[in-house]
Amino acid sequence: MTDHTPIGASQAAMRLVAQTMLYNKADQERLIQFLADAYAPDLLSEQSAIEKAAAFAAMRRILGKIRVQKWIVIEKHEIVARMESEQGTRFVVELRCHDAYPHRIVYFMQHPSS
Repeated sequence: MTDHTPIGASQAAMRLVAQTMLYNKADQERLIQFLADAYAPDLLSEQSAIEKAAAFAAMRRILGKIRVQKWIVIEKHEIVARMESEQGTRFVVELRCHDAYPHRIVYFMQHPSS
């Protein structure tokens, strides 16, 4: 696993940071717009931006705010990050985006971590 690409050089990391910031602000309108703009159509056909934002709102009610605790993999178009909530819950996020502009998110998964 790597941890050598600066955050600003990683399209994937910048998208996770932006999504996390909007999640923490609880700004549903801006989060919905971000999700609609940042996620690839294939992912949005599985779950709309409104549905994704609602799932994040439910998560926020349970976990509170979240932050990146550690970048496990940070490449230009892919990241794996250990996240932690203000409640102390830890989970891992994996995110990949297109190589080509506008670098839409093509894969997003979060799962429990120890």
